[in-house]
Amino acid sequence: MFMKIERIEVIVASVPVQNAHPASQEWYERHSKQLLVKVHAEGLCGVGEGFAYGAPMACVEVIDIALAPTLLGKNAADISARVEDMARATRICGRNGIAAFATAAIEIALWDLAGKAQSLAVSTLLGGCRRTSLPTYISLPRFSNADAAAEESRRLVSQGYTGLKLHQLDLESVAATRAAVGRDVQVMLDTNCAWPEEQAKRMAAQFEPMELAWLEEPVWPPEDYYALAQVRASTRQLISLGENEYTLSGFRHCIERGAVDILQPSVAKLGLLLMRQVGDIAARAGVRMVPHSFYFGPALAATAHYLATLEADALMEFPLGDVSVLQEPLQTRSGRLQVPTGPGLGVELNEDMLRRHRLAYREFALTQT
Repeated sequence: MFMKIERIEVIVASVPVQNAHPASQEWYERHSKQLLVKVHAEGLCGVGEGFAYGAPMACVEVIDIALAPTLLGKNAADISARVEDMARATRICGRNGIAAFATAAIEIALWDLAGKAQSLAVSTLLGGCRRTSLPTYISLPRFSNADAAAEESRRLVSQGYTGLKLHQLDLESVAATRAAVGRDVQVMLDTNCAWPEEQAKRMAAQFEPMELAWLEEPVWPPEDYYALAQVRASTRQLISLGENEYTLSGFRHCIERGAVDILQPSVAKLGLLLMRQVGDIAARAGVRMVPHSFYFGPALAATAHYLATLEADALMEFPLGDVSVLQEPLQTRSGRLQVPTGPGLGVELNEDMLRRHRLAYREFALTQT
């Protein structure tokens, strides 16, 4: 099957979170950005999403200068070849970070396009859907005070969630949340690469009485796997990481260093092909994988499709917040997420909302000769 890539659209938006807790508003304002891509071929359109919380306009420039010229006119159906093309096109400017976000957005759109062309769900294209729903934990924003963190956590547990993740950095907030939800609820803590090694060890020790399900990315810089291994060796707590890793060799290195108990790759930074490869090496090493998926659009759907292909029932991160990036936002029921049935990702963009909150728009088309 040959599907000529005729046009690529890139949208940067800032669709706000509705009904956010007042104590989380500042955190959401910093993180409410979206990088969305539409790839057109043979009358069909695939949608994708890349990581956008940092510098989404830089991703647009990467697509303009490196990726669109490489892809236009080529076969959208050969996803592996197109991913290789994009890797080679960004070799000089660096394949990690900004370039990886842009590449992932386009790759996800190619999977959606392929599924639509064949009237198949992306999970089927990835090897077969093994389950129709996934267990989730609710991932909270960072709150400005401990009372708000505890209050919102208690509310979510009353709605049926049995696992939740905080993004607090202080002992008081974590202790207040644990007291509010009890010991039967899983509490995870993502510190977003907060501390140098020695401080991370001290903080890990202080959090131990809270019985965290895992302590996520406690070390700055996030790629210091030697320091992370030292922190892991110093505590009884499970250490998770991977949101800020972009290469297969990097994931392999962190496993070999003994730095990780739980891997958390992000599809909006890796794409689905590399996500699947990371999952394979994690399985061989006996390392659990719980992908990072604090997204509200195609990246959230792509994560669900990937997890639906795994043999074991894998836990999925589900973000707290009402962000209308999709026509029909994905929602959980009784703590489980229904895997979209397709074709493709099984989701479509909320075009009206994206127009109203658009920050930038670029279109790249095949020149007819």
